[in-house]
Amino acid sequence: MMFLLNDTKVSYGSFTLDPGRLELEKGKIYCLTGPNGSGKSTLLKIVGLQLKPDTGTVLFDGETINWSDADKLLKQRRKISYMLQDSRLFRCSVFDNTAYALKIRGEHPDEIRKKVNKMLERLEIGNLAKRNLHGLSGGESQRVRLARNLVLDTPVYILDEPSAGLDTRGRELLSDILTSYNREKGSTIIFCSHHKEEAYRMAPELISVTDGHIAWIPRENVLSGSAEKAGNKLYRFFNDKIDHLYFSYDHEPKGTVSIAIDPDEIILSASEVHTSARNCLPGTVKSITETTSSIQLTVSAGEDFTVLITKNSLEEMKLTKGSPVYLLFKATAVKVVN
Repeated sequence: MMFLLNDTKVSYGSFTLDPGRLELEKGKIYCLTGPNGSGKSTLLKIVGLQLKPDTGTVLFDGETINWSDADKLLKQRRKISYMLQDSRLFRCSVFDNTAYALKIRGEHPDEIRKKVNKMLERLEIGNLAKRNLHGLSGGESQRVRLARNLVLDTPVYILDEPSAGLDTRGRELLSDILTSYNREKGSTIIFCSHHKEEAYRMAPELISVTDGHIAWIPRENVLSGSAEKAGNKLYRFFNDKIDHLYFSYDHEPKGTVSIAIDPDEIILSASEVHTSARNCLPGTVKSITETTSSIQLTVSAGEDFTVLITKNSLEEMKLTKGSPVYLLFKATAVKVVN
């Protein structure tokens, strides 16, 4: 076990973060999702040993954190590369910003130069090494922040909104680096993201943080199969259960492809309709479950799909288990996650 939070709580005015008992295993990737102000950043600060909870205990790599032992706490913190949301860059070159944490850890200058140059090239900003911060775009500045944290060789990486401000290429580079760290070094990675595509691609474990409480999120509507070109940036997905499912993508997928469809992006119809939605899959209602905010249906349409509708929609369509339905969703609602 890499982290164990046991009955930890933190309060700010009328808001309380109460994750209960939270266990995060060594060598896994976790993504925190949830609205702004829900407690994600506060939870990361506790896990990153940056914030002492008001109550409860925190275990890191099998040891209970003693918040009053400053020397021991510093050694434990140095096992974690922690990237704050909107962390400040220093008034120096891109190279020196990236090298900062390595220097304070006392690494040899030759080793620092080697590691920094390698990381800058990996993030495709090697040409900016001698530049100061003036004139950098928002996306370039975010890549520098990432370089400063990812250049460290630590067993744990914690990143608060690491893809904020990045373009598609930047998010791809971030994903490649983090997944390779996890696969090759066994690093534990915990990050926040508002991008469901990014969360599904990188993290087998999704955690929802809402109003200070946490819930584990199952990976829904994730399918694996093959793809073939069907038009400009349009591809047909198929496997042994589904023949025609279309998605839009900027790059040609190669080999086995995994896709995900957000349940919120699927429209349910009791009859076949002609709309701008590229996908219209016939299916049968397999199960109906009422949640606090919606009705969750499992619809068998070759593969099993999770669909969310309102209680009024359920009553209007008079759906029951076994009812025939159609799933409607746009090609842009299908996200490639591998």
